[in-house]
Amino acid sequence: MKNLEIKNNYTKIGGWLYLLCFLMIFVSPIRSVLLVYTEFKETSPYFKSFKGLETYVYLECLSAVFLMTISIWAGISLVLIKPHAVKLTKLYLFLILINGVFFQNILPYFAGLEEDFIKGMEYQMKVNTTSSILIFGIWFTYLSVSERVKQTYQNSENSNLKQGKNKIDLNKIRLLVDKAKNLYATKINPKINNLSSDEIIITSIILATLIALFFGCIFGETNHFDYYGNRVNGDEYMYKEFHFNYLLGTTSFIIFGGIIYLYLNRKNNKNEQ
Repeated sequence: MKNLEIKNNYTKIGGWLYLLCFLMIFVSPIRSVLLVYTEFKETSPYFKSFKGLETYVYLECLSAVFLMTISIWAGISLVLIKPHAVKLTKLYLFLILINGVFFQNILPYFAGLEEDFIKGMEYQMKVNTTSSILIFGIWFTYLSVSERVKQTYQNSENSNLKQGKNKIDLNKIRLLVDKAKNLYATKINPKINNLSSDEIIITSIILATLIALFFGCIFGETNHFDYYGNRVNGDEYMYKEFHFNYLLGTTSFIIFGGIIYLYLNRKNNKNEQ
């Protein structure tokens, strides 16, 4: 009875949700504003001196403003317990991941920065990538497994559906989604539900290893050396060595391995009940 009473009391934000809302409404936007201001102020005098720098700064500032807008919108939606607030927040986290893992690493090349200039940015690019993976992994997992989140926003969506709001004609998208759901329900889901505890662990390790290898190789570094073993840039080299990004690979393995294990274990527990 006590457990039921606790679950029924999850009708407003509390606990870790307070921290998430505070980060999204205040900390993330303030950080974005400071980033845009300081980066533009410090780099604008050198726009004409470095090829592609102006394009790079403008594009990065635009991405920061875009993410700031989504962050505030999603944070306020969580505070007001709006329907689909959790989906919007998860979308924001996916954008954070895409921005840190792909956009921030492709942008310097797209903007046309010189190779030597990009090499000086490599450490910060790796830090941004790692932090985006951590942010995504921690908060996406929390939103997916938290009982408070599930109860609070499930009640909100149910009440909204009863009132007949948010009716959007998306027949084509719904048809594709239904087909995907049917495929998942008939082919994939039964196999997932019947996994033993050992199979869940092995599957989590295998998938996490593949993901870790992907990120570690994609964001690894190739060093070029001359005949005497000195590191050189450009095409004038005798041999080259590829260095796997162990920091990103290990981080990806831990985070995605944990997410996959929690997901499979949760599905298995529901099936047993």
